[in-house]
Amino acid sequence: MKYINIILILFVLSAGNAFAELSGEIYPTSDSTLKIINMGPVYFGDTGYTSFFLKNTGDGTLRMLDVSPSLEFFASPFALTPFEYLRFTAASPALPFNLVYDTRMSETLVIRYTSQIDTIGEPLGRKESMLRLGLVNPNDTTEVIVQDTFRLIVRKTAKFVEGFEAVLNIDTVLVDSDYEAVKNYLVRNTQNVSLPIVDAKDSLLSQQGSYKEFYFEQKNFPINILSKVSNIPWAITYKPRDLG
Repeated sequence: MKYINIILILFVLSAGNAFAELSGEIYPTSDSTLKIINMGPVYFGDTGYTSFFLKNTGDGTLRMLDVSPSLEFFASPFALTPFEYLRFTAASPALPFNLVYDTRMSETLVIRYTSQIDTIGEPLGRKESMLRLGLVNPNDTTEVIVQDTFRLIVRKTAKFVEGFEAVLNIDTVLVDSDYEAVKNYLVRNTQNVSLPIVDAKDSLLSQQGSYKEFYFEQKNFPINILSKVSNIPWAITYKPRDLG
């Protein structure tokens, strides 16, 4: 009789997650709606980071593995070179781990980009990776409870202060309309110390038309830009006036 009781107890314990309602959420900590995460400029030889919020929203246990279907980096269709995704890794916390109901309901997963000091074999410029994240049933890790895919972008640079993008796309705007297209160009300090911006100049690469069409925000200098943690938005306004 004692033997039978032990078997029954073990069966109940092992089936504890079988009747639980398993559900979860995965999203970037910066903005829960984003599917494309621009990590900004990273100085060559340095590292850049972004993070994702993993949440257990059910009443059972979820597991985060260190391999697919929980974690997978793969090549972006927009990447300039085929193996850029290899520079993106999970930084913390240690994997795998469980998200347990009532004790550890959520966790922040930090993703790291490592910029190589080599600028010949791995040139400066835009780097990308696709990232698939998922939470699974710990009793059957092939059962995916929640999964999502994101596109990660960084800009490898040799500049102490650099913009997020080399090219800023502006919406189509009707000539001589009252509408003005305004884009914020983000600038970041890539160093570990604060740096002052003492001046900024703009120049038009194409031929100047009859009217000025691009307007760059005028700021009061000097501007002290903190190390790596803050971005300075520079408003660029486009209002086409010339049909030529």
